[in-house]
Amino acid sequence: MHTLTGSHHDRRTKRLQSATLRLLAFIPLYAGIVRPWFIHWGAIATEQQMALAGDSFIPANTVVSTRAITIHAPAADDAFACPLRLFPG
Repeated sequence: MHTLTGSHHDRRTKRLQSATLRLLAFIPLYAGIVRPWFIHWGAIATEQQMALAGDSFIPANTVVSTRAITIHAPAADDAFACPLRLFPG
């Protein structure tokens, strides 16, 4: 079995300490910026707060994520015409 001595042990300890500090620095960044963005990407505040179908089935104190996309197109009655043409009844 190989044992670490002197400078090898010191370098390994310093690398471990450095990795630990980087991880500890990343946790608040993830919790404060990255995670909220992942949970609500694309959704504005009103979309995040609005009631949606099926909300009554979600238990209290559950983490809920709302994701949205913006489609720059005029509103039309035949908004779902393309999917209906692809999958006719």
